[in-house]
Amino acid sequence: MIEAKEHKVRNCPICRSSRTEYAFSLSGAPVVRCADCNFLFLHPQPSDEVLRHIYTGIYFLGSTDASLHAHIDAQKTATAELYLDQLAGQGIHGGHLLDVGCGNGHLLAAAERRGYAVTGVEYSAYAAQRARAGLTRGHVLVGELAQVGLPIETFDVCVLADVIEHVRDPRSFMATVRERLKPGGRLLIATPTTDSWSARLMRRRWMEFKTEHMSYFSRRTLDSLLLQTGFRLIQVFPGYKIVSLRSVLAHFEAYPVPLWTSLVRFTFRWLPRRLLEKPRRLAGSGMLVLAIKDHTPSPS
Repeated sequence: MIEAKEHKVRNCPICRSSRTEYAFSLSGAPVVRCADCNFLFLHPQPSDEVLRHIYTGIYFLGSTDASLHAHIDAQKTATAELYLDQLAGQGIHGGHLLDVGCGNGHLLAAAERRGYAVTGVEYSAYAAQRARAGLTRGHVLVGELAQVGLPIETFDVCVLADVIEHVRDPRSFMATVRERLKPGGRLLIATPTTDSWSARLMRRRWMEFKTEHMSYFSRRTLDSLLLQTGFRLIQVFPGYKIVSLRSVLAHFEAYPVPLWTSLVRFTFRWLPRRLLEKPRRLAGSGMLVLAIKDHTPSPS
């Protein structure tokens, strides 16, 4: 059994209100809602020991099946290309790029191929090692952003892909991100959103409700966080990813959701393999946010 020393969250991470109310439980962990800004977050948070047990090699590989792993790997690379295309649409085509929570390094490798100078930061030593193997010149540091010693005002672009929902203190984390960006530096965030059609349809059974996801953002609460930590919102897009029905099924098998996993399994079993493995551009749970570092001092 994993010994847990839970982390207490005194106030709402977004608006700092102390007025929170119980919403529901997630695997025994209470999810609370801020009565003032409607932000959802875990309280208390899982212990470091619990998180280390979750963030194993299998978490980053996605599967022990080599064929499925390669299949998902290709989709993550294609999704990384979509994110870089969004930056290109803002006129960003190179410079120093920081990928926080870089995982196995799909985006780092894709950005390096496009001419970026890349640096990754990754909590998992296993994933960081895999990320380094895919680079020719870039660097990958192991640890948390505030602790790895990156100099301030160094990066032109920072990418947070499926990361901000994992951090314990979003406000402090975003302040650290802002410090590492040059004046006018660009920020790209991909994160699940409670505004998505899947969240509205599945409600408390939403597949993004996981122990390692400690924060659940709407567009409004993420916008508020960015404004408070010294960013200006540019645009919000649906969080498109490149996925196949096979990888969707694999996700529901890895993270079973009562009723929904059985429904997906029953529906997909009748489909031919070519349809199951066809890559598709879908927006299921997330949003993609582009922001810019404001020139005014970051609020305390």
